[in-house]
Amino acid sequence: MKDLISVIIPVYKMEKFIEKCLESICNSSYKNLQIICVDDGSPDNSVQLIRNIQQHDDRIVVVKNAQNLGLFRARVEGLKVAKGEFVAFVDADDFVGVDWFRLLHQKITQENSEMVVGNTVNVDENMRYTYFNNYRSFNVAREKLQGDEVAQAFLQQEGSCFLWHTVWNKLYRRSLLDRCLPYFSQIDFHLIMCEDVLFSSVVYAQAKSMSFAYADAYFYLRHSQASTSTTLPFERILRNIADAGNAFRFFKTFFLQIKPKIFLENQRHYVNFLEKYRRIWSGVVVSYGKTHDNEALNTLEQAFGSRKVEKPHLHEFYFYEHSTEWSGELERAKQLIALPDTEVVSFDIFDTLLLRPLYSPVDLYKFVGKFAATLVPSMTEETFVDMRMIADAKAREIAGERLRFEDITLAETYKCLEKIADIDFQTAQSIMQAEIEVEKRFCYPRNTAKQLFQLAKHLNKRIVVTSDMYLERDTVENLLVSNGYDGYERLFLSSEQRKLKRTGSLFDVMIKQMGVPAWKIVHIGDNWESDIVAAKQKGISTFHLPKATMTMENKFANIFTGNSLSFYLSRNNTLAEQTQLTKDLSVRCMLGVVANKLFDNPFVPFNEQSQYNADAYHTGYATLGMHMFALAKWMLHTAQQKGYKKIVFLARDGLLAKQVFDLVAQSTGVQIETEYFFASRKALLPYSVEKAQDLFFTYGYFNLNKKVHTGRKILQLLSPVLLPLTDKLAADYKQDGVDIDEYITDKAQFMSFMRAVAKHSFDIETCNNARTQMRRLFQQHFTENCATFDIGYSGKLQKIICKLADRKVDVFYLHSNGYTTQEVAQNLFETHCFYDFTPTISAIIREFFISKKQPACIGYEVGDTLKPIFEDRTFAYDETYAIERFQQGALDFCKDFLKAFPEATSMPLRNLDASLPFENYLLNAPYMDREVFDTALEEDDIYSGYQQKSICDIWSWHIDDINHAGKGQQPVQCSSVEYYISRFPKWKRAMFFLLFDRKTFWQKLKKNLSRKKH
Repeated sequence: MKDLISVIIPVYKMEKFIEKCLESICNSSYKNLQIICVDDGSPDNSVQLIRNIQQHDDRIVVVKNAQNLGLFRARVEGLKVAKGEFVAFVDADDFVGVDWFRLLHQKITQENSEMVVGNTVNVDENMRYTYFNNYRSFNVAREKLQGDEVAQAFLQQEGSCFLWHTVWNKLYRRSLLDRCLPYFSQIDFHLIMCEDVLFSSVVYAQAKSMSFAYADAYFYLRHSQASTSTTLPFERILRNIADAGNAFRFFKTFFLQIKPKIFLENQRHYVNFLEKYRRIWSGVVVSYGKTHDNEALNTLEQAFGSRKVEKPHLHEFYFYEHSTEWSGELERAKQLIALPDTEVVSFDIFDTLLLRPLYSPVDLYKFVGKFAATLVPSMTEETFVDMRMIADAKAREIAGERLRFEDITLAETYKCLEKIADIDFQTAQSIMQAEIEVEKRFCYPRNTAKQLFQLAKHLNKRIVVTSDMYLERDTVENLLVSNGYDGYERLFLSSEQRKLKRTGSLFDVMIKQMGVPAWKIVHIGDNWESDIVAAKQKGISTFHLPKATMTMENKFANIFTGNSLSFYLSRNNTLAEQTQLTKDLSVRCMLGVVANKLFDNPFVPFNEQSQYNADAYHTGYATLGMHMFALAKWMLHTAQQKGYKKIVFLARDGLLAKQVFDLVAQSTGVQIETEYFFASRKALLPYSVEKAQDLFFTYGYFNLNKKVHTGRKILQLLSPVLLPLTDKLAADYKQDGVDIDEYITDKAQFMSFMRAVAKHSFDIETCNNARTQMRRLFQQHFTENCATFDIGYSGKLQKIICKLADRKVDVFYLHSNGYTTQEVAQNLFETHCFYDFTPTISAIIREFFISKKQPACIGYEVGDTLKPIFEDRTFAYDETYAIERFQQGALDFCKDFLKAFPEATSMPLRNLDASLPFENYLLNAPYMDREVFDTALEEDDIYSGYQQKSICDIWSWHIDDINHAGKGQQPVQCSSVEYYISRFPKWKRAMFFLLFDRKTFWQKLKKNLSRKKH
């Protein structure tokens, strides 16, 4: 704790809050603080309250401004007197968790970053604590940003998520802020609103690195006196709008000066950032009924360059749409450890300090059994597990009845195993040593417990480890130290003391040997009976840290964690015997990895309207990860059997599949070349045409049941193999009675149009030249013994690839269309399908979750190489955030699973068993979990005809369609707004329609009255 942290607190009219704020900082576990309170001309009693506290804590410094300078300049004045190597900011109406500064300091020094961001918890005036679901896991598994990545990230988020630009949720290196100070000092005007945007624009432009800490918490208080309150006088609103304008003008000018290249490359993001704030503040003007107020319009124009007044977009506040009660249990544990009366902190070992990536401890015996089977020919993995458990029970029986011992050693268990398995001493010892090695291999620290352990160590508490444990002391010490648990004073093991926690006897030994009263000891563990009930009976203070797998299974009444595994854990009258699924070792290991990652901290209560907590990263890790691993494993084995030397993953479906495949192949040492190749129906459609007659067979690529395609659009799509559409050619079509701007909506009309195309636009020389060039280039990518990966499923795209590559190119599909695909394939290629059936949720929904969110390839620039041409489309930050986090979660699962089980590719695994969590999610995700993707827009202007349609709407329509199937009903098609408000009570829905859609209101009222008459 050598580094000094300067904590800067601007104070203006904060007498109601300043004491709680200072109390939280003064009681922080990180003691080496300089607490700078900046009196910004506060007219109330705030400063006197600070002085009162200062008398008891000389770390507090008071800086007095001659006049009220505003929040921004008050922070700068505090920075001028800061002496710390690190700097933090706390608003006077907020407060911090007891371990907040230590955790941020730990992260920033570990990664040698210039700033680090932690977790925010919202607090209302009734002291109700909540977190926003959409970014609860924002800081989970984020890699450190370096160099220009920092400034780019700030611009690219477009102001969508305030975690990026709020000042107070971060810790900064003083050296970074020193570089910023000259620019901060240029602000000579009073600034309250958007001061954080201005501050952050300077910091992000100057920062060379940034880290992310999943650390609770900065407590952000929302109250009526805040500058962001919706009850302010309108004059204050106008000042806030003017402030925002000043902040953004400085933002732009500064970035152009310091990072011109980065700014110009990301200028559209800045424009979207500014436009977002314009919509928000114009929406405030609307809410005050000042739509035609000249002063308001002039202020908006001066601030944002436009007098346009409108309400914010439907999902303008996407990141804040759902909130859930935050649990203070972990904070309570930290406070319990930090109490002056707490002298000794005791920890359990397995499932508390250490985790194993297993669904049950018994699964460990199966890995030992693999080794045992190599020594004892008559023994199998399963028989070893049975005999190992019988030996354990027998050893306990002997120890209890003959020796009056409460617990046993591992050696005693293996002595019994000698007789039960009829093996010699040396063989038993070899298997026992193998079990010890498996324990060492699998154990890794539980982050939540390690955080508590390190806190106790940081506070110079006496730490002991107290555990019901059959392993020997040397083994346990090795396990603890190798996983970062050093500095404990004593180790109390039941195998050594021959006494158990469960009976309370081991606690008696611990209390006696530590020489302190029981009430000055805190014990932390996962087992309710052994660690909590038995310890409390001895007068010890306790903290229950629930087991990760049990938390995942939603087994604790006071912690709701969803029922997403119910299909694994119970019978649901389905075709498969689902309770057998968790008996498969591969699935059990997968579930163990999922539980340990996502429920390491068990105190993240789920929203009860959700099964996956509306958390994209969590959901991707828990569902898509297992599916993608099984897919990659299957592909690798099939590729080896077929002798493929290369797999080409077609964009955009194939990027995640390629990333996981590369991980799996690398883990086995198999050398198979992979490539990510941009292809699409739109880009390859023209090359399906070799002769005029082929024009008529392209109808299968188009949806002719909707008004999607005009003749002109079809000509554009086929243009590489046709003559250019000149005015003269258009006139020729017209002379033949063909209107190329008319929609083509049935097969007969399509065939008639294609006759005209064959007559007027098709030219065999143009077609041959285009195909010859493409063939030359495709052969460079699709080489001998090559296969492709595509989600699927019709085979039409693959047929074109084979024709252009002029060779057989087999394909991996998630699934096919059965006979239709085989008919298309003929003898051109072989299909390998992960599923031998068509899943219920398929097509665009499945593609969305697996595909990279990037502009589609719409054609090629043909030269010495093949350069893809992309559609002119950009994506907003909140449009891609959820799917990127979802896919990152899936990729992280595969990395974690392979790290824990390098042999995973050789472990038996049925494709569907591993894929059930993902399939269940697609089919049964509650609306709140689907709504996470409501800002993600999909389009398919070739077949489906979707134009910028919300994936949530499409998905919900599919689920409605399935739920209504067989009931003689049609799914109700409705808009995002209708889906959004459908969760509201009837009276609230009525008010919405009355205010914003009166036509619908009167229609619904009329319909309701009519229903009552009948």
